Amino acid sequence: MLGPPRAGTWISVMGFSRRIEGGGGPALAVVLTLDREVLRRQGSSAPHWHVSCANMSPMVTMAELVGTAPLSLQGVHLPEPGADIRWVATSELADPAPFLEGGEVLLTTGPEMRGWRSQWTVYVERLRARAVVGPGFATGLTHRTIPAGLVAACRTRGLNLFEVPRDTTFVAISRAVASMLESDAEGAARSSLKAQQELTRAALSADESAAVVARLASIVRGAAAPVGRDAVAPTGVARDAPDLDAVAIEVERIRPQGLRAAASVQTGSGTLVVQPVGVARRPVAHLAVYVPGRAGDADRAAITTAVALLGPVAQSRAVRRDTDRGLRMRALELLLEGDVRTAAMVLEATAAGAPVLEGRVVVARASGPDALLDEALGPVEDDALLAGRAPGELWVVDGPRGIGRHLTTMSGRGLLVGVGDPEGVEDAVVSWTNAAHSLASATTAVPVVRWEQLVREGPLTILDRERSDAFAASFLARIDDEALVTTLRSFLRHHGSRLKVSRGAGDPPQHRRQPDRADRGGPGQSPRRPARARRGLDRAPAGGPRGLIGKARSAQSRSDRLCSTDLPDVISDTYLEVTQRRFT
Repeated sequence: MLGPPRAGTWISVMGFSRRIEGGGGPALAVVLTLDREVLRRQGSSAPHWHVSCANMSPMVTMAELVGTAPLSLQGVHLPEPGADIRWVATSELADPAPFLEGGEVLLTTGPEMRGWRSQWTVYVERLRARAVVGPGFATGLTHRTIPAGLVAACRTRGLNLFEVPRDTTFVAISRAVASMLESDAEGAARSSLKAQQELTRAALSADESAAVVARLASIVRGAAAPVGRDAVAPTGVARDAPDLDAVAIEVERIRPQGLRAAASVQTGSGTLVVQPVGVARRPVAHLAVYVPGRAGDADRAAITTAVALLGPVAQSRAVRRDTDRGLRMRALELLLEGDVRTAAMVLEATAAGAPVLEGRVVVARASGPDALLDEALGPVEDDALLAGRAPGELWVVDGPRGIGRHLTTMSGRGLLVGVGDPEGVEDAVVSWTNAAHSLASATTAVPVVRWEQLVREGPLTILDRERSDAFAASFLARIDDEALVTTLRSFLRHHGSRLKVSRGAGDPPQHRRQPDRADRGGPGQSPRRPARARRGLDRAPAGGPRGLIGKARSAQSRSDRLCSTDLPDVISDTYLEVTQRRFT
């Protein structure tokens, strides 16, 4: 018989000794896991064992106890035949509930219950509230038969009830339950040890992570799947049973607690267990396991063993991934410096090898919270030509055709994205720089901005919006007539030709003379001055600057109002200067 382990006990396996920490429980399962990395480092087959203690809780059901032939027990009312019996208790008290812990079978002869009628309802309610499996009432001593009030109360409250005949002693029942618990404990320990051995062998295979998950699904007769960056579809005989939405909810609930939390949810058809995987401060993945029905201790022990085996594997992969990310980021920096050859050499040291760095590329830059940037990095780096995490940003380099799918991935996670223009791989820094300008114009309403869009909209898009709006309001403040604003737009559209503006306004010939004379030249007719008016009009709000542009205050012809306004003094060279700075 496997008795309760004591704290500080030492166990020796194949010459290697380990101290068992913790104790308690009716049975001990010794978990033996082979440290594969140690074997590799030692270069020998000498095993290095990790020994841990798993407390198994053997169970005996009510149906098994009543079905034990030598006891001759009679089931009077068994609404829960599968209820687990943890132990047997005997009490003749009228209220034994305070002395019970739950899970017991309560044996009594009922000497204190003579003459009870309505009291049986209270008695049964107290046992039910204490989670007692059910009373075993002995007949032939105090009571010739089981009281009708007790039977009625058990039927009403859904509590198991069985009859103990006169020839069956309470000691015999206790011994029978103890014997079954012992056998169950030994069977559970053997089953657990077998499961752990199978999982350990699976961990020594080529694809250790997939093999462990598949073996675990087989052991629990359900389904299992890793959740995270390496997530795959559930595997096992019940792979369609897990509720993936429930898995996602539980993962998000326990994620902030790192490796210290796990989840177990009882569903309509089984048990969903979610545990973090990793050996550092935060999990690198989560393991979701579906067990049909109620998960027993053997199932949970197998899940714990699988998590222990997957932790070092997942952590090793995470370390390798971080190393590759550092190399890729350095290669990206070299690429932006124009050193394509050295960048390719650095990429050769990564697990995926060096991609082909040639042709035309596009650089995208995304910004947002660090958590969202880290979340987007994994999916992007799997498909992109090159990707890396800079402080506060995520950089992605890919071909003109492939960049689109990465923009959807990043913007879909709430990031703002700026996209540069296609450039030769040697000039990737130009696309990177333009991507920064595009990113500065991105908003939550327009999360993805391409450089080519900004070019089509004109240089005003790269200027400071707040200062541009303030300038437009101040510049147009003197023009308090909507008709004048329309005329000013026409004036700029016709490159300052007042005669064309006058003709376009439909004015009579006598009103065209003064503009015609002005076209022949005059003070202030510099080609740079229309820029200020153009910029002010482009940035003007829809209702006019400061609300001063409204309905025309008179029916005076547009050309007369135009000639009476000193437009040359209104015009500046801001627009032209910006254009010259961009394209020269």
